[in-house]
Amino acid sequence: CDAMSKEKRKSVFNIAVVGLSGTEQIKGESGVGKSCLCNRFVREEADNYYPDHTSVLSQSDFGGRVVNNDHFLFWGDVTKKDDSGIDYKFNVIEQTEFIDDQSYQPHRSSSNQLYVKRCAQTKISSAEKMMYICTDQLAIESDFDVKLMPEGKVVIDGFILCFDVSFVKYRTIDDQVRFVQNVYHYLAKTKKPILFALTKCDEALNPFVAEAMKFAASCGGKRSSGIPVVETSASENINVTQAFLNLAQLIDKSRSKSKIASFEDAAQVRKELLKDAKKKLETLLAHTVVKYDESWTTARKTLENELDYQRFVDLEGKNAASKIFRKHVNRLRDEYRSELQSKYLHYLPRALKLILPNVVSLRPTWNDTLLLMSKNPKFDRCSYSTLQLVPWYEHKHINSLEDRRIPYELLLTLEAEQIFRFHRQELEVVQRRCEVKDKFREMLAHSPQVTPGREWDEVAKFFKQNNFFNEISENELSTIYEQFQTEITEKAKENFQELLWEKLDIFASNNNGTHMDIQGIASCHDALKEDPSRYIAMAKLPKQRDEILNRHISETLYPPVDTWGSECLGKVLQVKRDLKSGKHQNSFIPSPSLRWQLKEGSDSLNVVLLGADGLSHELANEITVHSSDDEYTLDGCIHQLRLRSIDGNVRLLSNSFKTSSFSPHGCIAVYSSMESLRYIEKSLENTVMSLPDQAEAPPFQGLPVSILLASYSNSEKEVHKLRDAGERLASRIGCPFIDVLPPEYAYNRRFHESQIRLAMRSLIEGIKERAGSGRNSTVDPDQSGGVGVDGTLSPDLRIIMCTSVGDLSAAEIALFPLLNHTSFRDCPPKDTEEEDDDAELPDSVVIETYLGNRRRRIAVTLTSYQSARHLLSKGHPLHGFILVYDTMRKSSFSILKVFANNTASAYPLLLLCVSPNEERPPAAAFFQQNKIARQLVVDGNTLADKLQAKFVSASSKHRHQPQVYSTFFKDAWEHKEDTEAIHSNDDVKEDEREENGTGSSTPRSSASERKFKVGSDDYRPETPRFKVGSDDYRPETPRASPTAGLIDNEFQMNPAYDNCEPYTKKTSQPSHLYPNNSTNAPGKLNPDLLNRVAAGIKKQPVRQALLLRQQSLSDTLAPEPSHEPPYMTVHDPTKVGFRVLPPGYEQAKPLFKIQQSYIICTQVSLGRGFTSSQEDLLHPSPSVLSSSSVVKGLLERSSHTPKDEKLWRKEEKRRKEEEKKKVKTRILAPKLGWQGGQAYPKNLGTALIILKKEKEQRIRYKEKQKQNQSTRHPPNSVAIGNKHNVSDYFNKNLDEIIQGLNHMVPLFVEKCVQFLETYGLSTEGLYRIPANAKERENLIRRFDEDNTIEFNATEVSVSTITGSLTWFFSQRNLPDPLIPYHLHDELEEAVGMPDASLKVCSVRGVIRKLPYANYATFKYLCTHLRTVSDNEAENKMSSENLAICWWPTLFRPEVDLSLNSAAVAGMTKICFRDVLLACINQYAFIFYGKQEV
Repeated sequence: CDAMSKEKRKSVFNIAVVGLSGTEQIKGESGVGKSCLCNRFVREEADNYYPDHTSVLSQSDFGGRVVNNDHFLFWGDVTKKDDSGIDYKFNVIEQTEFIDDQSYQPHRSSSNQLYVKRCAQTKISSAEKMMYICTDQLAIESDFDVKLMPEGKVVIDGFILCFDVSFVKYRTIDDQVRFVQNVYHYLAKTKKPILFALTKCDEALNPFVAEAMKFAASCGGKRSSGIPVVETSASENINVTQAFLNLAQLIDKSRSKSKIASFEDAAQVRKELLKDAKKKLETLLAHTVVKYDESWTTARKTLENELDYQRFVDLEGKNAASKIFRKHVNRLRDEYRSELQSKYLHYLPRALKLILPNVVSLRPTWNDTLLLMSKNPKFDRCSYSTLQLVPWYEHKHINSLEDRRIPYELLLTLEAEQIFRFHRQELEVVQRRCEVKDKFREMLAHSPQVTPGREWDEVAKFFKQNNFFNEISENELSTIYEQFQTEITEKAKENFQELLWEKLDIFASNNNGTHMDIQGIASCHDALKEDPSRYIAMAKLPKQRDEILNRHISETLYPPVDTWGSECLGKVLQVKRDLKSGKHQNSFIPSPSLRWQLKEGSDSLNVVLLGADGLSHELANEITVHSSDDEYTLDGCIHQLRLRSIDGNVRLLSNSFKTSSFSPHGCIAVYSSMESLRYIEKSLENTVMSLPDQAEAPPFQGLPVSILLASYSNSEKEVHKLRDAGERLASRIGCPFIDVLPPEYAYNRRFHESQIRLAMRSLIEGIKERAGSGRNSTVDPDQSGGVGVDGTLSPDLRIIMCTSVGDLSAAEIALFPLLNHTSFRDCPPKDTEEEDDDAELPDSVVIETYLGNRRRRIAVTLTSYQSARHLLSKGHPLHGFILVYDTMRKSSFSILKVFANNTASAYPLLLLCVSPNEERPPAAAFFQQNKIARQLVVDGNTLADKLQAKFVSASSKHRHQPQVYSTFFKDAWEHKEDTEAIHSNDDVKEDEREENGTGSSTPRSSASERKFKVGSDDYRPETPRFKVGSDDYRPETPRASPTAGLIDNEFQMNPAYDNCEPYTKKTSQPSHLYPNNSTNAPGKLNPDLLNRVAAGIKKQPVRQALLLRQQSLSDTLAPEPSHEPPYMTVHDPTKVGFRVLPPGYEQAKPLFKIQQSYIICTQVSLGRGFTSSQEDLLHPSPSVLSSSSVVKGLLERSSHTPKDEKLWRKEEKRRKEEEKKKVKTRILAPKLGWQGGQAYPKNLGTALIILKKEKEQRIRYKEKQKQNQSTRHPPNSVAIGNKHNVSDYFNKNLDEIIQGLNHMVPLFVEKCVQFLETYGLSTEGLYRIPANAKERENLIRRFDEDNTIEFNATEVSVSTITGSLTWFFSQRNLPDPLIPYHLHDELEEAVGMPDASLKVCSVRGVIRKLPYANYATFKYLCTHLRTVSDNEAENKMSSENLAICWWPTLFRPEVDLSLNSAAVAGMTKICFRDVLLACINQYAFIFYGKQEV
């Protein structure tokens, strides 16, 4: 029994922990760590360890159940295991000394012994003493675990003597050693095992440790080596448990002894333990916590069940775990922020290129540059500010997949600054390369070796000594040279064309009306050689020179009609609108005349009398004399007349035209001297007249005015001066001028009754006429229902203003005086379904001014010189020409001169000399101009004198001076009857010519014969008129030319033709070939008639002749070929000469048609640049062929051999077979001759063989091209077949062509979709009908040249837009498909889900992984396709059809052809089609987050 109790006692060890205790004077500022040592041992968990324990207590705390009036603490019991796994149970008691917080002396207890004696007690008891946990437990014991000290006396089995080896303020090591020695003295007397524990070793000082070791070694007597020492650290939990276990092993000698580890070794083990626990906890957090915004409370609930977390909490505590958690989420936040930052800054280079495109826009530092960027309007498209309300990475903008604008905070980072440096370096490199290229271009411009048409290989040797070859590649140099060659070639062509215009009189003098012979062409060449610089510049370009010359001759002989007049007028009107863009926008501006018109049903007439020096009052008295009780009778109408006389400053309220009781209807301004004239002029400028510098319209703009010259007794010279000044003022205002009566009728009275009646009558008529009757006047919206133009009234004068095509600046100066006229109203004409011949032309300006005693309407039609002649053939009479030329262009005057001499000499003429680059008119700035400009001014004046025309010079300062044309309009009005008589006479003659079937042969009257005297014996007016369908009519050519209309194209009859009668056999012809029924039907040219015609044609030298077959477009419309001999069909056999065929002849209406006929092509020598080759013969261009050579060739046909005849019949048979098969044959135009490497063909057979071989070669070449185009390219290759790289827009990734970081849809896609949704939603088969390849390429080319163009529905078709849009997403443009390949597998898996809702959700999840630009574009496209499918009833395109049309373009699937291609292709087709179908049908759910349909 005793043995069993002894064994049981050894299993529980009662340990007393002692050490330095007492007041602060004894122990210093802090204790030796006895409480911390006990706390760590009994409650080892980090969260149960309290580092702060106090020995200063209040009396109440000292008397509580925890302290229980004792100077020791019961720490409770704890069980530990040693290395062998044996359990040890400990009861721990700490011997201390509590200090009163009032007296700072030890509390009184039942035992009044000193601490050194009391701590050595081996039997301790305290009734109901509670276990101590921490200082906070005192006084609130119930809130903590309650555990009582064992009842009875507790026998102490051993002691742990603590020694603090750290530095403590107010305590020395010697004091502690002495105190410990005293304690050890009493402990040794108990014969109980003692263990010496060094505390706070983590803060130990080596001298203190050495002193402690010395003390421990000295204890235990002579036979002992000292008491055991354990180095501990309660805060780090090092060797704490080891100290108690070692003491227990000393107490129970039967137990094995554990080795005492040094503090360094134990600390290393502890460190590894904590490191492993921390690593496992971090791993656990990495798998458990994946979002940076997850809270610790939420995460801890998940982690509490994990062993790794519990182990770490035991070692380090929950606070340490929370710190690791915060560190983890902070790392997640940093990674998330870094990832977002890299994604956003990925677009920063794009933003920098958009805002800072060149080095000049940069600043020295990034901060300065950023400040500059923030002021740029484009900055908002690239960045945004969060206003610091939330961190930028938590802003709602982050979740947008389409808006990738960069947060402003990111622009302040070092990474952004680094990107800026890279951008600067790139721009500097680009700038350097551009500088080198510009320098190279400059060298090319100054190099005499570089001429138009010279190849790079020929001139490269002259530049190899420069550094260009080191900095720029050979290909780039070649490209630059080619571009420069294109520029100088175009410039040379322009200069050569300008030279042709300057020599236009030479061309006019060397043609006979319908063609130009060989000698004429040679003469033209000789004249052109007089300017060697522009002529020789085309030496390397003979073919282009020939084409320009031939086209020039063609368009000179047969001028086409162009649209220059309407286009130019539209541009000038737009300039005028832009100048006034800030005035009266978006509002209806009624005509000023509407405010002053007489009210219907009212007979009141309010007139303002304006005059200085009492003239207004005198006039009022005179009018009152002729009135009766304020009633004024005029033309049978009685008016209630009210007068208001004004002779002061009209700006003053007392002199205002309008008062509260008086609203004017008109004004009579009277003057009798220059002073009174200046007064009314200044007054009218402030009230009625609109001046160019005025910001607002005058208050009484449009008020009808009459200017009256009062009678006086001055000289005739003074009267004439006043009259001219008054007329000029009336012309400025556009009002009537009432002249003074002759002295014999004035009767020494200042005003005469007839003057007053004339003034009142013109005033009333002006009020009525100006109230919306003009073409450019605005109609009252209440009456007409809106803004419109009354085009029912014909103009009183029709004037044609001619300018050169393309000379916009000269036209602007010429038009602005008319557009700024007070009567002109800028409003569009009414749209009418049927064109009225009497209606004014859309390219006309209509003004109203006073001519004579009434207001007249003048229509000025703007046109080019070539189209002016066609206006003569209209049914309207013309009353004059305004011919405009530019002093900076010599050709401009040459065109005018030819036109004036040949076409307009029979009409009143005004030669307007303009200088667009001068502020003053050319005549005023005569001596400041260059020599050419001065000469043109002199030549213009001389020509005006010769033609008896008026000559006026103008510049930009005349924009607001309508009086520039006043004198000319008066002259045209005075001769109106004469010009209309000329027109009527021409109509009679024209009708006679049409009835007789003959052309006009009467020469045009010269300037010397034009006297404008109808009825004179020597007057023979001849007006140039050419009606459609007449013999003199020449069809329009498709190309506009400034020469058109310059030369009279009337065929000059030769006396040899007098006996020729036209073939009058009637045949059925298509109506569209002959627009007018009066046109003579074409007839057959029989041999007899041919001989008679040939007799009248001058023979030309012919060296050799080649008979070629020619076929025109009319062949397909001709009657069935008969078995009659070959014949030629022409409009008039008297005009056998062939016209020069212009470019695009294949598309134009044929002038004549040739059936089963051959054209003789002759070889002539015309000097350098006028030879043709075999290739030119097979691919003809415009040329000149004399009529005599043609006829001669036809006559020489009898000299052909029978072999030639046989070949001809064989060829004729083949041609008929081809016609039956409807094979289109290329149209061959006549050529001047033959040249090249082959000999000239001797007969027709040789020529036909050559033609056949060339045709076979072309067929083989086309087949080879088709084979090359059909070559397939792998899906992953770059964009192929893209020729559009002018703007560097196409063949780019979507990221590179976004419009902005907040709008990532490409501009081209957006424009196409907008066009289709505006014009194409109702088009049947939208996206199913293919586009015309040429129209599509043309549209893409136009956009490539100018990204800002708008797609016009009148210019492009819906199918062209759909084809262009699908082309944009095809492999020919985008290097990668819109849906990248790396998402294809995920989409296949998503669309294969069995549940429909799950399928759509899965597809949405994958689609959101698209790159930002791809996602925005795909979303935009799917929304558009859904809009198309919503209109299925009209366009017949369901969402299924659209998915079938689009999926191959958007996905471009890769198919392994080695597998079962049919099965794989079928599966892929269904898969990706279903993906696109889901995106179209569920677009609102997938892209906009709305409810699933």
